Amino acid sequence: MLRALATRSVSLLPPRARFAAARAQPLRPLATESKADGSADAPAPPNAEPRSDPAAAPPSDEPATPPEPVSAEEHLANQLQEKEQELAALNDRTLRVLAEMENVRMIARRDVDNAKKYAVLPFAKGLLSVADNLGLALKAVPEDALHDPHNHQLQGLYTGVAATEAELLKVFAQHGITRFGEVGDQFDPNKYQAVFEAPSPDHQPGTVMDITKLGYTIGDRILRPAEVGVAKAP
Repeated sequence: MLRALATRSVSLLPPRARFAAARAQPLRPLATESKADGSADAPAPPNAEPRSDPAAAPPSDEPATPPEPVSAEEHLANQLQEKEQELAALNDRTLRVLAEMENVRMIARRDVDNAKKYAVLPFAKGLLSVADNLGLALKAVPEDALHDPHNHQLQGLYTGVAATEAELLKVFAQHGITRFGEVGDQFDPNKYQAVFEAPSPDHQPGTVMDITKLGYTIGDRILRPAEVGVAKAP
């Protein structure tokens, strides 16, 4: 009712006075949209500060904490630890280098020894046929002819051939070459080469019953396997 009287009184004023009175009245706030539950947000005051997101961390105005100063003892201890680690790495590297050098020396020494030991191997193989022929020549002389007092020439020839064979075997021994192969030995495929196999009542099966060519070794290697005949069960 008071509002209606105020409006009526204003309408009775002159136009210029009514304009001044309208300017003097405060403005009404605009209606806001209602929320889903029917409530409306209150209008923000003119000088209100903007809202801040509570989830966002506010910027910190505090200065960063400087690192704690390291004492001289701790600094020296850290340097000592670093130097000990470097020293351990250098020692390990030095030991590895020394071990590698020792391996190289051992391999070189072994190669030199093998070169000295087996340097005559091709030459020795060429002389094996000479030794075989000397042995065959001695076997060709009958036993009764050696004891015949009237056959001095044959006995002298036999003695010379036997001395030549003995001297050749002596030279072989000086260079590490030895002869092997005996009747009755157990057959070893690494040392013997079976030329034939036959039953023999006088020999055990798997043993050497006859030798065609003697075998030779040089050092720990087989220079030539012996060619033999092997007995088998009858």
